[in-house]
Amino acid sequence: MDTARQKLETKDLREWCVRTGEVLNQARDLLDDLNTFPVPNFNTGANLGNSWAAATRAAHALSPSLRPADFMGALSREVAKFPYGSVGIFLASGFAACAEAWGDAPVVRPADLLMAIDAMDRAFKAVSGSDTWEFGLSRLISTVSQQLSELELLTLSQVVDTALVCAQEATIDSADAHGGVGDAGLAGACLIFASLADLAATAEGDAATNVSTVQAMLRDWANRSRIVAESLRHTVPGGEFAATFHFEAMDIPTGKLRDSLRAACSEVLLSLIHI
Repeated sequence: MDTARQKLETKDLREWCVRTGEVLNQARDLLDDLNTFPVPNFNTGANLGNSWAAATRAAHALSPSLRPADFMGALSREVAKFPYGSVGIFLASGFAACAEAWGDAPVVRPADLLMAIDAMDRAFKAVSGSDTWEFGLSRLISTVSQQLSELELLTLSQVVDTALVCAQEATIDSADAHGGVGDAGLAGACLIFASLADLAATAEGDAATNVSTVQAMLRDWANRSRIVAESLRHTVPGGEFAATFHFEAMDIPTGKLRDSLRAACSEVLLSLIHI
């Protein structure tokens, strides 16, 4: 490993964005099949793929001379125009968190990735509230942040590989806890981190094998859970799978509102607009 090559430039981030879009598009049907928890909607692959496609379109139009923060901020604004499902909202929040963390930095170094994870932790908690899904994306990022705080030597690969391992473990745990089916959003996070891990590996002169490894893991999971997933396709989910509410001026206590809506909605996301 070439530990001297410890930086990512905007052109690298743009390449990652485009490659990840291709990976998620290939996995669209697979992620849809895995989308049985917490509600069997079978649309996570489509929602994540469509949301990321918006980011990819923006990436193609942006100049590689932009600062990384400006690049990620532009991706966030594009996805936020019309996010698909809850994964789209988390995606827009994640891009925005990276932009906030990186500020004026001309390149992204391992320490910048750490700051981005911490910013995403705060952003995801703000989106999902204190009462999050046991195996959700918010909890995943908190786990990644905690694991990274225990590392002594930091390289690009160590940071991203830690995030990838956490995502893989969370995905497997979610399946084990729910009779073979699990959180497809976590499976999508595995692919996103795997794509970034391949980029970091290439920058350090190592082989890029993370995406292929995760793809094989998800195919195996889908094959083992197919019987359960097919049975759930014939059930009708109770209530809407998600509700997003926009408020101006913060007049209504958000915690009280979220609790009142949970009786009808399996997932409640509150997007707050300050004026």
